[in-house]
Amino acid sequence: MSTVRLGDWTCPSGNNVEAVYRLLGPGIATVSMGWDFPPPLSAEDEEHYCAVIRPSLMAAIAKLADEHGTALVIST
Repeated sequence: MSTVRLGDWTCPSGNNVEAVYRLLGPGIATVSMGWDFPPPLSAEDEEHYCAVIRPSLMAAIAKLADEHGTALVIST
């Protein structure tokens, strides 16, 4: 199993999330997100998630999925 840290981001409230990509085997991987304080997020943090975190996370996931030819199961 291969594990890649995708990054971590801090929301305006100080809530932090770290994302990890795990290649489980041929054709399948998971992305896990570990929050200091799990969702639901405040309105300000949700806006930051949508504008900053999600686009960065999805770009990193797409790059790895393309490199490994994987399907993803995303869990929070």
